[in-house]
Amino acid sequence: MDSQPKPQIRVILAAALALFVRAACAGTFHVDGRRGHDTNTGSLDAPWNTIQKAVDSIQPGDTVVVAGGDYPERIRVSRSGAPGRPITYQAHGKVVMEGFTITADYVQVVGFEITSQIRLYEESYGIYVRGQHDAILNNYIHDVYHDGIMLSGQGNPDSPLTSYNVVKGNRIYRASSSGITIEGRQNLIEANDISHTIQYPPGGPVFNGADADGIRPFGTV
Repeated sequence: MDSQPKPQIRVILAAALALFVRAACAGTFHVDGRRGHDTNTGSLDAPWNTIQKAVDSIQPGDTVVVAGGDYPERIRVSRSGAPGRPITYQAHGKVVMEGFTITADYVQVVGFEITSQIRLYEESYGIYVRGQHDAILNNYIHDVYHDGIMLSGQGNPDSPLTSYNVVKGNRIYRASSSGITIEGRQNLIEANDISHTIQYPPGGPVFNGADADGIRPFGTV
């Protein structure tokens, strides 16, 4: 009697083992703008220099800890985490940077200070999100050219592409047009502190239909 697993079973077992090993090996990586270098490994003793290097290097389940300092970067996140294995970007101390453009799922952004006068569309928001199951937590966003946080359905208020996100505990000061704009479905917006929203950015063009709102909810529950 043949006791060897069939080829199909061997493939399934190998794939399951690879997933298990990857989950078990999910790691913590480090960015330090003062002593890091992007040719390093991202360890605590050999940190990367830029946040974008970390974004381009990590995998689902990993956490990036960013040391305090000024980072003149606008971060573009297109790599998703996975259910139970989000990718987390965590500020450690006062980390000042120019914001996040997130077009991915299962991404967490925690504790950053964001300020910028970038005027390109998606990058003019403090944090721009187009994705599912993302979490924007405990950030301080101020003096940005457009909204503090944008959950974007790309103009479709009922877009399923931007759903089940959490925006909680953020402080937003002097954003333009709105503190938070919400499109998509089933997004949770909770316990955010929004103040001094301005209708038009100083020195910038007039937004079509701009207001000075705290929250602009267009999505569906």
